[in-house]
Amino acid sequence: MTQENVNWDDIEPIQAGIGSIRRFDKHGDTVVGYYQGEVTLDTDDGEAPYLQFKDADTGELIAVSAATDLVRKIVNHDDPATGVPVGALVRIEYISDAETKRGQTPMKVFKVQARF
Repeated sequence: MTQENVNWDDIEPIQAGIGSIRRFDKHGDTVVGYYQGEVTLDTDDGEAPYLQFKDADTGELIAVSAATDLVRKIVNHDDPATGVPVGALVRIEYISDAETKRGQTPMKVFKVQARF
């Protein structure tokens, strides 16, 4: 394919940046999107990991905090071959909180579904 054969008006531009950040504040909060991979955001407290998605309804680039439970279920650093591949449609729902060591913030638990 040569450049002359490409209709650039039909091709979506690549979105730069992390996108808007979605939070899971209450049980039942849900995000549905196409998994784009892991990204890092510089914050006042240092670098923070996020998982990036393309919103399934709007196409907007969004990011969610890479909570421990989400990383285990989506990325799975222990066995990347079993993780969710980039481009997969993913639904994340905040379902509960798990007890942690005394004095620590409870861990958010998510129901993760993926189609790939």
